[in-house]
Order: sequence, then structure tokens, then C-alpha cells
Amino acid sequence: MAVTPGTETPAPPYLGRSVRIVGPVANVDMNQTPHPRNSRGELGKALFNWYRNTISRDPLTRVSAPNHFADQRNFLASVVNQAPKGKINPRQVSVSDPAIMTRHIKAVAHHMGADVVTVARAHPSFLYAATAPPKDGAARDVYQNRSGDVYQGRTPEQMAQRYPYIIVATTAWDYDKLQAHRHYIGDAAYHVSQMKAQVILKALEGYIKELGYAALRGMSNPQAAGLASGVGELGRNGLLIHRKFGARIHMPDPIMTDLPLVPDQPVDNGVEDFCKICRKCAINCPTNSVPFGDKVVFNGVEKRAIKCGPTWTRTGEAASRAPPSVRSPSRTSGGGASPYGRSARAPSPHVQCSCAH
Repeated sequence: MAVTPGTETPAPPYLGRSVRIVGPVANVDMNQTPHPRNSRGELGKALFNWYRNTISRDPLTRVSAPNHFADQRNFLASVVNQAPKGKINPRQVSVSDPAIMTRHIKAVAHHMGADVVTVARAHPSFLYAATAPPKDGAARDVYQNRSGDVYQGRTPEQMAQRYPYIIVATTAWDYDKLQAHRHYIGDAAYHVSQMKAQVILKALEGYIKELGYAALRGMSNPQAAGLASGVGELGRNGLLIHRKFGARIHMPDPIMTDLPLVPDQPVDNGVEDFCKICRKCAINCPTNSVPFGDKVVFNGVEKRAIKCGPTWTRTGEAASRAPPSVRSPSRTSGGGASPYGRSARAPSPHVQCSCAH
């Protein structure tokens, strides 16, 4: 199986029982995923205005949710992610035992606030295509972490060899707050977790560079790395199901590195068997995006197909029909409910939706 024509790729990785790579996987262009496309206005005027020209009524949402702020300078994650990338310390720390370093880097990530930390072995099929992010700031997603041409002419196969490990560090959504679903409080559980994860990963990225090793973000599909490293299994709802936190874990862009580590393995939490019987997510999905049927093969990967795409458009259309009293010509004052798939990379072969509401 080859990802790049004319090159040989390692054997398909084992991702557990919930997902299988069964054929060639085309690397997805991150610029063609929903958030960047909407930033360019390609998903319709209504959705563009809802997402880019909307100020939330809720002050907590304005400082924690991307693109619904009154002043972007009050949105911490924007400041963190748009900060210049730091340099790698030329005085590299020698690693004589990768297992010890793995335990150390996990301990550091937990100390910084991460709830879940795992390590995956990089594979070309996990990576996004070698395309540079848009230079136009208005067309960049707030949480887009790739900067510049990090590939530098290399193929995904060469990148996986040069940076063979992926560190997945993430946070869990507050369980009690999440009970207030489709309310500002419930949305805050998602957005604050998202913001915390960005700060943690930025600090961990810097720590790895201070050790003298590379730390790249925005390179790997987080769900693929999460499956490979044992964060959880992929449920019928298209989410990684963690053994303790269930589906309420955020999956931000992981860190790709050449720091010598020992990769973790996929887990079996019983999700595969449970999801064959329980169809609660499919029954309760308000947009019928979660399937009742069996798995299908999408871009070389066998999994259940989540179809959240129409929800993006419906969300925008609903916001555009808001009463004139809550809209202005330039900025729309909308509600705080998150659209489905907020952190989704929809064309991803591994998972299409990141909504756990």
C-alpha cells in the first residue's frame, strides 16, 4: 500500500477492532476541511456569517469559543496559537532510554494539565497532505496550528521516518457542565476544554524544543493518532471513546516529534461490541447523521460513516433567520450553541465528526 505514488509505505498500522485500514489512504488536504473552507466562504454565505460575523450574547463564550468574540485579543487561544514558533535548542539532551523519556514526557504533560497522554508511532496515512496553510489571516482557522512549509519538499513517508512519534495530549470536558447541553454552560465545557488543551500543547511543544528536538503540530489527524496510541476506540457516533471519560475528550492537533519515545498500543475497551447493540446515538442524533447500519470503506478505511456535513449549512441558515433585533449589518448576535463537528476534519478517513453532545 502506497500513499505517495512511486514510494513504498510501511504496512498498514493496527488501530484496534473499531477501525481498519483496508486499502490506499489519500492524505487529506487540511485546507479542504470544513473550517478552512467555511473561512473562505465556500460553504455558503449564511454559515460564513454565522461563524465569522457572530458575537455571542454570553461573555464566557466570547472568551472561549473561536470566532464568536467581540475582541479577538480577549480570546486566549487565538493569542497562543498565533504566537511565533520557538526555535529548537541546539544543545540536545541525550536520551539513552526511550522508555524513561516516555514516562517523563507523559508526567510533564499531566503536570501541565492534560488528562490523557499517549504516544503513537507515526504512519504516513495519519498525516495531512503537504500543503501550506493560507497566508491570509482571515482564511485561517483559529485553531490551525501548522505554520509555513513544514514538509520542505518531503513526502508523508519521509516525514513519518524523520519524525517517528506522535504525542497525543488532551483534556476531558467537565461532566457536570456538559449536562447543560445546547446551553451556554454546556458549550463552555467543550470550548474551555479546547482552550486548555491548546495552552497545554503549546507549553509541551516548547518543552520538547528546549530538550533539543523538533515538535510539529497540525501535521497528523488526531483521531488516527489517538486510535493507534490507545486513547480509545471509535464509537458509532464517530468519536473516540475513552475507558474513563467516554466520548467527552477533546482531540486537538497532536505533536509530531523526533524525540526518542516508546509508542503505546491500541486498546480494546469493549466499544466495538457495545456499539453493535446500543444505537442510542443514532436514535437521538437530531440531524440523523449517525448511521444505524454497518461499517463502510471510506478513503481506504473501514469505519462507520458519519454525515454531519449538512448540519454545517443548516446551522448557518438558522442563524441567518434570527430576528432583526439581534442582528446588525456587520456582526450577528447569535446564540451560544456549538455547531456539530466543531473540531472535525470532515474529509478525514478516520473520523468525520467530533460532536459528543
